[in-house]
Amino acid sequence: MSDSPWSGKYAAIACYALLLVLVAWLSWDISAKITEIRLGRVQTASLHIEYAQDRIRQTCINEDPATLLDCVTVEVMAAQDNGRAESDLDAQQAMALWAKLMTLASVLGLGVTTIGVYLVWGTLDQTRAATSAAQDAVSVTREIGQAQTRAYVSINHSAVFESIRSQQSHVMGMEIVNSGQTPAYDVSFAASLFVERADFIPDESFWIQHDFDKNGQNSHLPNGSPIRVAGDIFLEHLVAMNIHAGHHTIFAACHLTYTDVFKQKHTTRVVSGLKFIPLGLKDGQGNSIHSPMMAHLPKANLHT
Repeated sequence: MSDSPWSGKYAAIACYALLLVLVAWLSWDISAKITEIRLGRVQTASLHIEYAQDRIRQTCINEDPATLLDCVTVEVMAAQDNGRAESDLDAQQAMALWAKLMTLASVLGLGVTTIGVYLVWGTLDQTRAATSAAQDAVSVTREIGQAQTRAYVSINHSAVFESIRSQQSHVMGMEIVNSGQTPAYDVSFAASLFVERADFIPDESFWIQHDFDKNGQNSHLPNGSPIRVAGDIFLEHLVAMNIHAGHHTIFAACHLTYTDVFKQKHTTRVVSGLKFIPLGLKDGQGNSIHSPMMAHLPKANLHT
């Protein structure tokens, strides 16, 4: 079935027209044969009368007056019997032809019904397709509307120190922000700071096995009202030296779940690594000054 609501209608109409012509021709042929039988019946009746008259002249003309009436009666009855037998045969032939004509009419009616059902089925099929398309359009519109108004919660990490120092604690800040147009509900998060190799990329097992040291929960998070959390990590001398050498660095991880106003649950996972950005300045000893900054690891992040 093509996209046209009247797909195949011309073929159906052509088949119907051909069927109509065939039935009309056969009907005409049958009607002509029935008319021929009726005319033949009239001619046969005349022949029987003539035959009866000839038989009476040949058989009964020499009979005695006493038996003449009986002879005429016998010949007339014989002629009537012959005529009746032929009339019955003609009637049977006519009935057979009428039966054929009725069969053809039934076939024509069946053809009309079949074509009508086919066209109605095509219309219903297109109606179903149009209804499905309308439902899809409504679904897409609803999804677009939800996407425009739902909550979008993101996580940003920041370093609250100027440089790496051994045997000291280093403070990190985390900000959970809802940038959507509606509040986020049932906000729950777990966060931690840890030191790993600089090329570390967490896999799925990290989120299952890692021991998060900070947890929090909020009933709802409106737009423009961020949650701020601070944490610190103590760096021993050897760890601090490895970070200075670029072998290791500080990472911040956060796993967060929330529910939007449409009762859809979402997950946000973010891992950020500490980097030192040169500022193009030098200190009193001529050393370049770098600013610590937490940068997201795109391969480790997830937003649903």
